[in-house]
Amino acid sequence: MPSFQSINTMARVKSHLRMNGSLGNLSMYERDGKTIIRQKGGGSKEKIRTAKSCQRIRESNSEFAAVSSISAEMRYALGKDLPYYSDCDMIGNLVGHMKLLIAKGTGEPGSRALDVLSDRDILRGFEFNKHVHFDHCFKAPIEITVTESRNTAVLQTVFCPVKDIVFPDGATSFTIVHTLLRFPRFEKQEKRRQYLPVDLNDSLSAVSEISERYYAGLDLRIKLTLTVQLDVFCSSAGSALLNIVGIAFYKDGQRMEGVNAMKIVNVI
Repeated sequence: MPSFQSINTMARVKSHLRMNGSLGNLSMYERDGKTIIRQKGGGSKEKIRTAKSCQRIRESNSEFAAVSSISAEMRYALGKDLPYYSDCDMIGNLVGHMKLLIAKGTGEPGSRALDVLSDRDILRGFEFNKHVHFDHCFKAPIEITVTESRNTAVLQTVFCPVKDIVFPDGATSFTIVHTLLRFPRFEKQEKRRQYLPVDLNDSLSAVSEISERYYAGLDLRIKLTLTVQLDVFCSSAGSALLNIVGIAFYKDGQRMEGVNAMKIVNVI
């Protein structure tokens, strides 16, 4: 018999049976390899859309849709290799940080701006893999400078693989990745009923540079410089620049999974 672990109106099922769909007042679906059962409920779509008592729900839904969409844009900008540096909860964690940002934005609830520069500490230090932190893997100091044009960033570091890199079991080499991501200020355009960059020329975009592969057991100091340049200038004063650094480990030439790390080291 399946066993149920109750969590309010949601339960996780421990069973070899796979359940997907609806049964009476219950809905069942798979998430992260587990079967989740939720109790249906809440107001109807029409009531939520029109009732005065549901105003706060509409405001919350509007901003949640915005942060979900903008988070997806950010993930897309970071490229197809992002899952190698992330854990399975990264998407939810990123959306959570975006919700904190929009909650501090200017404007009325439901239409508040999402402005990274308004509180840089919310995203500064964000770890894409909460199980493996970048600073735990890479011990050497890193310096990143951004040009006055705000479209070029230069990473410089000196490290020794034997002394400054903490290798996971089985890893034989590693690479360092440096990313510069431009994050514009988003505001809700009421006519279009969606969030857009204040300056449409400053879209959310990123560029990355990956180092050569360095091998475990290398007992010498290496000076590394990684320069990244966005295609266009960051012209809007409301646009933030995110400096992101990651480390990927390899075993016999194959990139490993679950042991890599990536971090937003600075927001300017």
